[in-house]
Amino acid sequence: MKTIAITLKRLALWRWLEAAFVACGLLLPSVAYARRKGYPRKIQLRIGSEQWAIPRVALRVQGMAALAGLALVGFSQMQMSRAATLADFGYEHNNISEKLAIGVRPLLVIFANFQGQTPLPYSLSYYSNLVFGASPTPTMNGYFKANSDGAFSLTGGAVMLTLPASQSFLVYSNQYPPFIRDEVWASNIIAHVMLSGQFNFGSYDANHDGHITPDELLITIVTSDTGETGFGGSRQVPPAGSGPISVPGQNYDYGPGPNDSYPNVAIIGSAPAFAVWCEETQETMGAWDIYGDRSWSYFLSTQSNPSGTFTNMYYLDPWNRLLMGWCTPRIESMATGGVVTISAAQAGDPTAPVILYDPAHGTSEYWILEYRTQTSPFGGGYDANTDGHGLAVWHIMTDSSYNLLTTTSNNVTDGRQQTDWNEGPPNLTLGATTLWGSNATTPALTWFNGDATAANLTPSRTHLHVRPFAPGDGSITVEILTSGDEWVDFNWTGTQDGTEPNPFNTLAQGVNAMPFGATNHLYIKSGITREAMLISKQMQIISVGGPTILGQ
Repeated sequence: MKTIAITLKRLALWRWLEAAFVACGLLLPSVAYARRKGYPRKIQLRIGSEQWAIPRVALRVQGMAALAGLALVGFSQMQMSRAATLADFGYEHNNISEKLAIGVRPLLVIFANFQGQTPLPYSLSYYSNLVFGASPTPTMNGYFKANSDGAFSLTGGAVMLTLPASQSFLVYSNQYPPFIRDEVWASNIIAHVMLSGQFNFGSYDANHDGHITPDELLITIVTSDTGETGFGGSRQVPPAGSGPISVPGQNYDYGPGPNDSYPNVAIIGSAPAFAVWCEETQETMGAWDIYGDRSWSYFLSTQSNPSGTFTNMYYLDPWNRLLMGWCTPRIESMATGGVVTISAAQAGDPTAPVILYDPAHGTSEYWILEYRTQTSPFGGGYDANTDGHGLAVWHIMTDSSYNLLTTTSNNVTDGRQQTDWNEGPPNLTLGATTLWGSNATTPALTWFNGDATAANLTPSRTHLHVRPFAPGDGSITVEILTSGDEWVDFNWTGTQDGTEPNPFNTLAQGVNAMPFGATNHLYIKSGITREAMLISKQMQIISVGGPTILGQ
């Protein structure tokens, strides 16, 4: 079989070539002529890593230049065949020192008291179990195992020490500006642990280069320091521009890796809830805060500024888990619609979430669907305090580097927000904590069109319906309902794309192109076909211009 390979370096180039070939009017009427000249059975068109094939039946051309021109014309009428992959949505993008939080990661937890202040209320053994224990719920190790569906866990150790009052945060806050003072304060605490000999830092220098980085050892500080009582944050320690933390007599130091831009030390005061311990620690592994001026999607993600009862827990949102490689959602097209079954977050199924996108709209704005429930056949687990039972509809907008966009206008209620939020009932309320319950139907999902100011909203053709379920069921079933019409003309011989000017010419094409939805129409221009097929999609078939006979 002969093949012509046409390689284009940039996508825009083929449009210029297509226009030039069409303008020259180089199409001629005979496939036989193309055969006699030995033209190929197929043309393979490559752009970057993608490849498309144009069958010979389409070739009515003269000369090699015209042949290439027709291939480009055909390509312009084709939908790109490559389906979106998880990488297109940022899967495994967030890492530290180019290492994902997968497998086992060492963690040092420092419990720091200060002279003259009330110490932390519990013993080191209690706190060690709270971090590294397997049960009872909650523990930090259990939380990470559950949220990564078993892909990530912690090892390491904990120390407790008491420092002089002269080294408390209030002293540093008078000497250093914000976003420097926390870093210097934390550096001093880490240096004291190095000097104390309570923890063998050197054994965690995995690559033996004398510099311990966050991919080799995570650090979280929990303190009774009154200057940090209500604080929960993650910081790059030591502060930018400073050398790594080191002490005399040791052949190692600690600090960020050469290409690290994430914070590497979590700092927790005595007041924040345990969910904040998890929130700030996972930020040192690449997780993003998803709140802004207000705590949107509260009770649906530990990255939404969690607070409340100390032991209240809920899962990390699916966008953060996707970028950290902790889940592998299925990808569904809004253009075709369909039916999906979604397991409860507690099921331990990394494929449970569903990414919903429109190929025509790209992969920088999309939704992630997941089922959240306080109870399940797998227990309440780390979602026992989520807000009810039902479907969460996460609306995501990112830039080309998979960073969340940030709203910049009060057109979005409550001002600045990160564009990873649940859209809840009854009207896709932005940042809602509530879920779509049994037999609920959403309005049409709304595009922001990459404009985080919410000034350019347009409705999509897709809405969602949650089939009836009982609270605590192990899964729910969701219908992705997309409205759309297709046209068929059995006598048509021209270009086909399912529109009225360019209809399909077979029943099968029209039915297969029809999206899954409740209000779709298949228009068939009057005619006769011998085609007979089983139609399992809901649609209204309308004959236009006279009677239509199928199956004869």
